[in-house]
Amino acid sequence: MLRLFAATAVLAAPSVARAQTAVNQGGPMTVEAVTERYAIAPEVKVSSFDGATRALVGGHGGVVVGSRLLIGAGFYTMVNGSHGQGLTYGGGVVGWDWWNSRTLTGSIRGLVGFGDGTATQNLTLTDHLGRSFNEARFVSSGFFVTEPQADLLVRLTKHLHLDVGAGYRFTNADHSLSDRFNGATGSVALRIGPAQ
Repeated sequence: MLRLFAATAVLAAPSVARAQTAVNQGGPMTVEAVTERYAIAPEVKVSSFDGATRALVGGHGGVVVGSRLLIGAGFYTMVNGSHGQGLTYGGGVVGWDWWNSRTLTGSIRGLVGFGDGTATQNLTLTDHLGRSFNEARFVSSGFFVTEPQADLLVRLTKHLHLDVGAGYRFTNADHSLSDRFNGATGSVALRIGPAQ
């Protein structure tokens, strides 16, 4: 069966090539080369985490296919957590420039990946005399993360854009920590490379 499939593919290839050549010559179809360019965007995020507003640094980047599709990766880590707190995550990024003008571009993108974080957990303990006291513990968890985001890019030069965005981080952290790890995000990035 495999040999039959291979033989059919070999015999069909020249006829497919001829058919494409025939359609392209003098017909209404226009064949354009798909361009691939690269873009990178160092980024600062402000996000709610563990009941407080925190700052994360990182960035995203990848290949811009055609003039609108970005395929790449992103990575972020928290820089101002309280002692013992932490959040780091990253993954694949796909973005789409759905609207553009000479100076402004509207874009949506999403990150899907994995991360690790440490949050505080306040416990109320009672000793053998019946006295209660609070104790803060640090609880860590790995998690799966998705982060959809909408961006507005402002053209500064042909290959330099100011990227302002807003999104939300969804996680499945253990120990009932998802509510502490999930959070709205706001970001500012400087995108180096094409936006359209």
